[in-house]
Amino acid sequence: GGEAVRAGELSPGQLGAFLVLGLTAGYAANDAANAYIRASAAVSGCSRALDLLEGAHVHAAAAARHESKPIEVANGGISVSFRAVSFYYPGSDTASAALADVSFEVPPSSV
Repeated sequence: GGEAVRAGELSPGQLGAFLVLGLTAGYAANDAANAYIRASAAVSGCSRALDLLEGAHVHAAAAARHESKPIEVANGGISVSFRAVSFYYPGSDTASAALADVSFEVPPSSV
């Protein structure tokens, strides 16, 4: 650009306008890429939510295979406990659990 200005083929104003145009196009491309990333993340989130909703029958079948205890509500509220819970994403290998043998208890009225 500088050589063209020195040779008189391009005015300083034209060079400045070209640089501003380049910056504007760069910012527009960056905004478009960010919008694509956000849209992709939204689609992934929706896909995961649909997988969870469609997998509700799997959870019901799993509950039927294991002994479940009914929820008893006392004056103090409900406590929730998880013992040796493991979770694998559908399609993942069983060697890489998202959760493995997680145990915890939430006492009544603590949430």
